Amino acid sequence: MACPTCNATVVFGGKKVGSRRYCNAICAEAGYTDRIALSLPDDQVEAAALDLRNAPCPCCGEETGLEMFKSYFVYSIILYTQFSEREQLSCRRCARKRQIKDLLGSAVAGWWGLPFGIVATPTYIVANLFAMIRNPLKRPPSKALKEQARAIIATEIVEQHAHAA
Repeated sequence: MACPTCNATVVFGGKKVGSRRYCNAICAEAGYTDRIALSLPDDQVEAAALDLRNAPCPCCGEETGLEMFKSYFVYSIILYTQFSEREQLSCRRCARKRQIKDLLGSAVAGWWGLPFGIVATPTYIVANLFAMIRNPLKRPPSKALKEQARAIIATEIVEQHAHAA
């Protein structure tokens, strides 16, 4: 059986909540938070996403608009290649710093593996360039920002119940 939170295999023990078996208490609590997040009404999440968009940037403190920005990084050596897609809640300026860092890092460290490094490196460089050009602040809050707002609300609810108990 797999843990519903982290997908780890649970053979013996673990933590059972209702009909679900988690690998440990931490995953069980995260599962509780996820269940609360899924039960939140969409209009509440939408309003929280708009509030979050207008909050100060967690990286620099500026109030220029927040969104979930992606950056892409590839590292490769001989027969090993590691790909990563990073998501960051920040203002556009801080996101660009991360994207430039990942673009340059990929340009330096991505080429050195066969066969994937040579193929993936230009792809990840172009993906970072497109991510830097795109301005999601001109659109309504993204699905990723709404999910971040949903997670924040659910975590606050769990913390309020923990302090009340």
